[in-house]
Amino acid sequence: MKKRFKVTEKKYYNIKIKGLANAQNFYELEAFGLKKKPPTGSYLIIIDQFIEGGQYSSAETFIKKLKDDSEKVDCFLKME
Repeated sequence: MKKRFKVTEKKYYNIKIKGLANAQNFYELEAFGLKKKPPTGSYLIIIDQFIEGGQYSSAETFIKKLKDDSEKVDCFLKME
């Protein structure tokens, strides 16, 4: 589908993440996030989807992968 509709890697990544989250398929979302490094270099979109879905333990898995401490703090504050 990606090649057929000429979708960029970044756009495909975002669409897949949001689609999995909307379907509440958090197990598959976590597997996708761990398997494929984000083209943007940041896991924030995945973390936001987990937080919105109430999947805090999965969100913590990806928060640990963030390099910027201020982003980590912001993500933990979103969970409260």
